[in-house]
Amino acid sequence: MDGAGPIRFFLEVLLPLSKTNMAALATIMFVWSWNQYLWPLLIVTDHANYATATMQLQKVVPGPLFGSPPIWNTAMAANLIVLAPPVLVTLLLQRWFVRGLISTDK
Repeated sequence: MDGAGPIRFFLEVLLPLSKTNMAALATIMFVWSWNQYLWPLLIVTDHANYATATMQLQKVVPGPLFGSPPIWNTAMAANLIVLAPPVLVTLLLQRWFVRGLISTDK
């Protein structure tokens, strides 16, 4: 790459080599951030109205504290809805995720 400046080197060499690694990192970071529990608990002050989807699942399945039996069909449907975005992102980026983890073309 004689005569290539920093921008050209970045666009033509570094970026194509890093695409799979960035896709793998994006997949991991999305699933990690989707399953965050502590940060919303610290930031949200009105827990009755605001929470993440994964935190709201506990309200769908009332336990022995509430005195009513759980409605399992509603609980499982809520689980599928909450589980859909991470599964969808993982399925869409699966090819790049695997390439980014086992890539040897560097």
